[in-house]
Amino acid sequence: ELQNDLDRETSSLQELEAQKQDAQDRLDEMDQQKAKLRDMLSDVRQKCQDETQMISSLKTQIQSQESDLKSQEDDLNRAKSELNRLQQEETQLEQSIQAGKVQLETIIKSLKSTQEEISQLKRPHSEEAPPSQEPRSSLACSGEKAPRPAAGCPARSKLSQLHESRQEAQRSLEQYDETLAGAPGVGLTALAELSAGVSLTERGGFGAMDDPFKNKALLFSNNAQELHPDPFQAEDPFKSDPFKGADPFKDPFGGDPFKESDPFRGSTPDDFFKKQTKSDPFTSDPFTKNPSLPSK
Repeated sequence: ELQNDLDRETSSLQELEAQKQDAQDRLDEMDQQKAKLRDMLSDVRQKCQDETQMISSLKTQIQSQESDLKSQEDDLNRAKSELNRLQQEETQLEQSIQAGKVQLETIIKSLKSTQEEISQLKRPHSEEAPPSQEPRSSLACSGEKAPRPAAGCPARSKLSQLHESRQEAQRSLEQYDETLAGAPGVGLTALAELSAGVSLTERGGFGAMDDPFKNKALLFSNNAQELHPDPFQAEDPFKSDPFKGADPFKDPFGGDPFKESDPFRGSTPDDFFKKQTKSDPFTSDPFTKNPSLPSK
């Protein structure tokens, strides 16, 4: 009976040993699976880190691309506004040049009329009526000096005014030609002075006129010569001065046209107050002792 119990216990122990071995095998297998899972977890973590870094770099790249796109849009808007401004400036330049041409033609016409007036004023005064002799004789009898005729004063003032107006207009034309030719250093200030000079010239000599350059911010640029060539580049209509040798301030009444035929040439106003050399029959005193008889 004890032997039977021992056999049962031995068989039970063997079964337990077999179960233990089986459990150990399963435990080893689970350890291996655990190690594999750890390796897989490490790989997944590494991949997650890589993906996170990639996502961060992509976000940074997207932000930089967005900023670049925004700057490009700003540049495009600025380029559009600059293009619109240049188109408006080109239109203003064309209008200013057309107005300048019209004003130049007006100045040329005014200069022609001025030259005609100057030529009329420069004509000889031989056709004028001779001055009266009575005031001269009366002044000579009274002993006063005869003043010069004042008829030449308005003519001289008109002539000098026309001459100054012509010079101002010629200087304005020269500045205008230099501006159209694209001379370096000619900017807004020079063009404003040109506009003011032309306006003053026209108001002084030819009447008030509208200034087409009054409200222009930018009139001409360096490419003005490419837009419209200078019509007076080959020939200067004001090169020759028809009044170069003539003196506009010369007194046209400086000479006496009646010098040779002056009845009072032999005597001056002082001669009338000198002592008479001949005897005067009316200067004798009738109450003296020896009265002189008047001559018959």
